[in-house]
Formats: sequence, C-alpha cells, structure tokens
Amino acid sequence: MMLKTVLLVSCVAACSADLIDLFRKKYKGDGTYYGRGNDVNGHCQLNPTPYGGKSNIKYPVAINTGMWHGSLACGLCIKVTGSGQGSGANPITGTFNTYVKDSCPSCPGHDLDLAENGDGRWDITWQAVQCPVGNTKIDYKFQGSNRWYLKLQVRNTRYPATSVNIYDKTKKTYKPMQLTADGFWTLPGDFTRPVAVPLQVELTGVNGEKVRDVISKTDNDKVIPGKGAQFPYDSSLLTA
Repeated sequence: MMLKTVLLVSCVAACSADLIDLFRKKYKGDGTYYGRGNDVNGHCQLNPTPYGGKSNIKYPVAINTGMWHGSLACGLCIKVTGSGQGSGANPITGTFNTYVKDSCPSCPGHDLDLAENGDGRWDITWQAVQCPVGNTKIDYKFQGSNRWYLKLQVRNTRYPATSVNIYDKTKKTYKPMQLTADGFWTLPGDFTRPVAVPLQVELTGVNGEKVRDVISKTDNDKVIPGKGAQFPYDSSLLTA
C-alpha cells in the first residue's frame, strides 16, 4: 500500500503534464465495445454521472491505462471520430463525444473501449475536449469519510483537476491532498485533525487554472454542490 501511494504521488506532476497533451494532440487507435452499463462499476466511480458527462455525450468510455494517468483522466471528455473501417458487426462512424468513467487495462496504444453494446474493432481518431458543463458548477462526493479521514471526489469539472489543496484552519495554509487509484483525493498525513466543516479547497485544472471553492458538509455517498466554482472556459482548448 505504501509503495502504491508513493507511486501515485510521484505520478501527479508528471501525469499532469502528459494529460494536457490529450487536449493538444489527435490520437489514432482502435475503438471497441465492452457493453452498455458496464461503466457503472468503472474505476472512476463517477456515479451518478455528472451533468457534464451526460449533456451532449453519446457514450461513457474506458481509456487505455497508459493514458488514464493514475486516474487523473477520470471525468475527461473526448471527441471521437470513427471512419467505419475495421472488422466486426457494428462499425464506429461519425463524430461524437464521450466521457471517461473507466480505465481499460487490456486496451493497447491509443485505444478506447465504449460502454455500449456492439461488436468489432474499428479505426478511430480522438482528442480531449472541454466538457459541456453549461452553467453548472463543480460538485463533490465523499466516500468512507469522517472527522479523521477524508476521501473526496471532484465532479462535473469543465476539464480535469490535476491537484486539490485543502485549507488547514489551524496551520492557516493550504495542504496538497493525495490522489487515489480510483479518482479520489485524501488528506495528507500532516493535516490537522479532527476535520471541521466547511472545507475550503483550491483546485488546479489541467491547464493551470486555479479556482477556490467551499464544501459545506461531508456526507458520504451523496453528491454535494460547492458554492459556485467552475473552471473557466479556455479558448486554447477544444470544446465538446
């Protein structure tokens, strides 16, 4: 467990730099299917699906492990174009938006696995885009949390958050939270406990944009709205 934690912490900085490349480059790979509804128990645990993962989104998708970037890609929106070239019964054609809710350990290279019923392996190109969040704001969800331990999920962001800092009221400073393998963030070891609400958080987006928000409660397994923060639209990145 300690080795896994160290590897995830060391990944965050490097993976953040790699994640922005998904917005700046186009990738070619194979599109496959792994069944409608199989995203529900996906590695990202993004259930219920946030607004930005449903509005103008055709399919949930599992991204290959190499581009999952230690779970930082959870909640990423991807624009996919299928040529219809490949083999199988259900060709992937046209251009549509997808939402990352899972990783695909068996997907090589730049492949994507659609959470939809279908058959075959089809040529696709794809690129990350800003999610269609509209006027909605960032939400949060806690899992197994209490006054001594927090496990926080950041949801419904325009683009992924690559770091989350939480304000330590006793030490009067923001402390970096630690990324988990399932797309959550946990308290650092030196954070003052017990934890008291409201929580103040500072989120950094994949493009370096920072926003601060307030979380009013830590109820587990419920979607909790923040106080109105959202990453701003970035004209240098494509949008869904």
